[in-house]
Amino acid sequence: MSAAHYDLVFFGETIGDTNAEAVRARLMQRFGLGDAAAARLFSGGRVVVKRAVDAATAKRYQDAFAEAGARLQVTPVDTAPEQDPEPSREQAALSRSRAAQTDQQDLGLAPLGAPLDEIDDRGPPQSPDISQLRLMSGDDWTLADCAQDIEAHRVPDTDHLRLEPMAPTRDPRGD
Repeated sequence: MSAAHYDLVFFGETIGDTNAEAVRARLMQRFGLGDAAAARLFSGGRVVVKRAVDAATAKRYQDAFAEAGARLQVTPVDTAPEQDPEPSREQAALSRSRAAQTDQQDLGLAPLGAPLDEIDDRGPPQSPDISQLRLMSGDDWTLADCAQDIEAHRVPDTDHLRLEPMAPTRDPRGD
């Protein structure tokens, strides 16, 4: 591993005759993967686990995959990535259909116990240009020009009104 940076690529290969489901379960536990991420990892196609990592990180990931029973390929960034051996027609068709179903983003795994950053979706800070806005036209105005004319609300005259007792009502049922 003489290059400065490496891509970590996984083709779904297990070491020896290791049970693929057991390997999948160990990788899910080790890296905290959900079912969807594990399914993508074992899709049979080329999955880039990490891009442009240093040699120490590449070795840690390769060892972690090996402990789980999986083969992780470490590819120098400066060279073309290793190609998967010629897949059978069925494997090629399966890989194409899975690639069409999944998004094309790379799967990134954080080291075990690493703090995850919170997503800030507020966008970049904005400072709009308000220099063209004017409250009043012209430059010779004061705040008194902005005052609103508020009419006094007229209170209605209720002196002629009075309350009288209501006449008893009859029960419509005849009781």
